Amino acid sequence: MDKISNNFTITLRALPDATDPDGTRRLRRGLKYLLRTCRLRCVTATAGTCGESGPLCENRGGAGQLSRGVETGTGA
Repeated sequence: MDKISNNFTITLRALPDATDPDGTRRLRRGLKYLLRTCRLRCVTATAGTCGESGPLCENRGGAGQLSRGVETGTGA
């Protein structure tokens, strides 16, 4: 029996917003929603075109961390 992969790849584009020009705040909020409500954890996120820049968040023992130091792990 083949093992079912539980990894998904999505591409998001931040639409223009004067209060969040680069979309980072909205991305963090979306990742928190996915984790807390849907139990989907961010493993890797990359800015720009695929492979253009390094990872913004990685799975580090349960809690990911974005480049600005905001945790995307569970908040108690």
